[in-house]
Amino acid sequence: MVAGGGVAGLGCALALRRAGADVTVYERAPSETGTQRGGSGFILSSEAMRSLASLGVTVEGAPLRRFELRAADDAVLAAHDLSDTRAISRSALLGALAGALGEGAIQCGRGASALCGSPAHPRVVLDDGTEVEADLVVAADGVNSFVRRTLFPDRQLVVGRVRELVGHLEVPGLAESLGDRFVKYRDPERRRAVGIVPCGGARVVWYLQLPAELLPDDSVDRAALEQLVRAHLEPWPAAIRMLSAHLHTGPIHVWNTADLDPLPHLHVGRVVLTGDAAHPMLPFTSQGTASALEDAVVLTRTLLDTGWLTAPEPDDDRREDALQRYGQERLPVLRRFVEAGRRMRDEFLGSSDGPGFAVPIA
Repeated sequence: MVAGGGVAGLGCALALRRAGADVTVYERAPSETGTQRGGSGFILSSEAMRSLASLGVTVEGAPLRRFELRAADDAVLAAHDLSDTRAISRSALLGALAGALGEGAIQCGRGASALCGSPAHPRVVLDDGTEVEADLVVAADGVNSFVRRTLFPDRQLVVGRVRELVGHLEVPGLAESLGDRFVKYRDPERRRAVGIVPCGGARVVWYLQLPAELLPDDSVDRAALEQLVRAHLEPWPAAIRMLSAHLHTGPIHVWNTADLDPLPHLHVGRVVLTGDAAHPMLPFTSQGTASALEDAVVLTRTLLDTGWLTAPEPDDDRREDALQRYGQERLPVLRRFVEAGRRMRDEFLGSSDGPGFAVPIA
């Protein structure tokens, strides 16, 4: 079973199903459409695109061929070409993954809320009180994962020191001027950054990064949020002013970032962690989506390589070997991303001239 119907959960379910496993996703949202609401979009790196291809998923999205880092006066500070990189709306990516899974794979309105029994013989309790047993429990229940808290109670999330305001808009002129460029503006003196990503057609995704203390809590109303964003978008180049003029036409979401020391391992018994449940990512690295999809690919490959998925009967030794290999392969990579995110965060907050090249869009 898979707990959670986001990118990590759907990716794992699809990879395991393609390998011949009988998998069910339990998701709290009342419908598959509900899982695709919220957020704005993702940048799919070349690594993410390769993972999707291995899962047999084709996505359109908008090609991104160039990244530009610009100063507040529009001067180009740095630039590099992008290879096989796309921007896509959150709903389109989740819809593609769910569609590839097919009917009956996702149990909506039945979120996982507790883990009982022992890790060697776990039972997952759903919101309606039903208990589900499985040969393998894949925890993909997000940054606030109850599974992670249960298995690793000593590893506590730390509130992020950078917060973001994120949204998407339909602005034909701005989308046309961007073309296939992902542009990020930085103002180190005022410790703020603005990114704009074209997502196809007239749609653009934007984000505003600031030190956490400069952003309100989630209870602030929409009018106050819009006023705050406008204040921080002045003065900026023409592209930002165009964005500011259309703020009233689209949603604004406050993203509360979180930090977590890397886990010592990614499984306990028959329970394995993936995606944000295993490794919440700080801003700046743009690795959340790619890492979640790579988790799915590596987890399934190790289960196949050890023969656990093809054995006629569940084999505890093969499963343990596979999950050990999964953690051994993924943890060194994830630790590098955590270290890079923290380093870039410190550069940003310290008003340094660090690159801060890539920022995820929520």
